Amino acid sequence: MKEVMGRRIEALKFCLFMTLFDAVGPSDTFEKMLETFFDGARDSLTLQRRGNKGWSSSTSNNQSA
Repeated sequence: MKEVMGRRIEALKFCLFMTLFDAVGPSDTFEKMLETFFDGARDSLTLQRRGNKGWSSSTSNNQSA
């Protein structure tokens, strides 16, 4: 992923956004990006913060990285 994004921080941001988008509006696209570039791992801090904001859970397959 670093080769595609150029810097580690960009890869981390990509994972964060794919995690967030998949959590609030599940889509094959977001899940595929997470599977392809992060072996299906989600950003655990994003999921934790999402839970603290009271957003409803859309799927039960989200796992912490």
